[in-house]
Amino acid sequence: MNRLMKHVKILSILMCALCAFSCNSAVSDGKKAAQPEWKKRLPIVQADMRRDCSKSEARKTSEANKIITIYQLQPRMFTPEGTMRAAEKLLPHIKELGVDAIYICPLVLADDDPDKAFWSRRQKKAGNPRNPYRLKDYFKIDPEYGTEADVKSFVAAAHKLGMRVIFDLVYYHCGPTANLLNMDKDFVRRDAHGNVVLGRWNFPELNFDNPKLREYMWGNMEYFVKEFDIDGYRTDVEHYVPLDFWEEGARRMRKLKPNFLMLAESRRPACQLEAYDINYDWTYFEAARKVYAENAPASSIVESEKNLRKLFPKNARVLRYTENHDEAMNYGDKRPDMAWPCGAYDSALFAVFALDGVPLIYNGIEVADNAGHNFLASKAVDKLCINWSMALTPKGKARFELLKRLVFLRKKLPALVNTWAEWLDNTAPQAVLSFARTYQNQKLVGMVNTKGAAQKFEIDVSKLGAQKVFASHIDRGAKWSLEGGKLNVELAPY
Repeated sequence: MNRLMKHVKILSILMCALCAFSCNSAVSDGKKAAQPEWKKRLPIVQADMRRDCSKSEARKTSEANKIITIYQLQPRMFTPEGTMRAAEKLLPHIKELGVDAIYICPLVLADDDPDKAFWSRRQKKAGNPRNPYRLKDYFKIDPEYGTEADVKSFVAAAHKLGMRVIFDLVYYHCGPTANLLNMDKDFVRRDAHGNVVLGRWNFPELNFDNPKLREYMWGNMEYFVKEFDIDGYRTDVEHYVPLDFWEEGARRMRKLKPNFLMLAESRRPACQLEAYDINYDWTYFEAARKVYAENAPASSIVESEKNLRKLFPKNARVLRYTENHDEAMNYGDKRPDMAWPCGAYDSALFAVFALDGVPLIYNGIEVADNAGHNFLASKAVDKLCINWSMALTPKGKARFELLKRLVFLRKKLPALVNTWAEWLDNTAPQAVLSFARTYQNQKLVGMVNTKGAAQKFEIDVSKLGAQKVFASHIDRGAKWSLEGGKLNVELAPY
């Protein structure tokens, strides 16, 4: 009898252990059904990205948001220390460029779960469990970057210099041991068996069908505005979160700060009807990379731009960039300042500022940084950082002055910010981009040689009503004359 009771006790303990394992491994069990779940919803997401909003007007935004130039600060790469206290010391450097806003990659507590079943492909390659885009607690500052006081001090110092601060929100997914998994079982998506559904990068998907989850996340958005005095949000993979959630979130933020800026990391055209001021634009980045690094014709940029405008609302604003934290990592040892021909990167950056949209300066490109970047790498192990010594070189000094001049021109010339570029035909379309920017009485013509050989060409500017060329606002290796509505131009390489 005692032996039987002993076996019953052992069986009972085993059953309890099995039950506990089943509960604790709900996330693990979910990984089998995760891919079909997110892929099942993918056609809806893709259809949303193809929604034609070209007959609508983008939401009105402030003049400050039109002329804005944004600097992306990735803390792990920005300073040797990788902290906000160290970053604050370099704020005068960013201000000297004329930058209006600093967008910071996520600062909230990352999930350090070591189980690689819940790591993305790139995270496995980096080997670091602490992914700033896989979060554990949405209300806590990660000690890797410092304290709450350090972050508040950074924001206050930026404001004192006349710059706004934008935080990064990661709401599509959370970490596998995130605290909200224990707050309410329906805060994350679950399958028919109650197991947590993993999203696109093997992280648990948040459940925006749950009104309580929405209120929790809106409260999170409000928290950083009220407690840290931030001025805007960049929203990670925006298109995987319902648009009506962002629209309500934006309304609440603008009640707290009327000029609150919303930047969507997505191509969803409907973003700018109500919620957002700016959308990410992969169009120019992808086309420019092919033109400058793979010798594609310059006309491919023109074609990609025309396709972009077929869907977006009138007067929409798109974020232009040559690199960001994702792309700098993807480039590896072929970042533009490492691998592109001399002069090519300056040419691409001129187009970023001269075309319509909002320019982004990424983490060190203002000094022609040639270091490897990996925002997923461990700061303690890999010790990656911007190569700040480039600031003392002729190339770094010239780059800084070029960007400083381009930022200044966006503030000086209304035509650069109030209209979309109008493409002008030229007689060297394989090599040259040519376009007009007109606003009221101001008429600008932009020309970019995208190739490493000098170009001679002609542009018909007669429809602009131009009688003569009055001034050059920025000129590198250019000669021109105007005869009978035709602009005859010679441009040096790049």
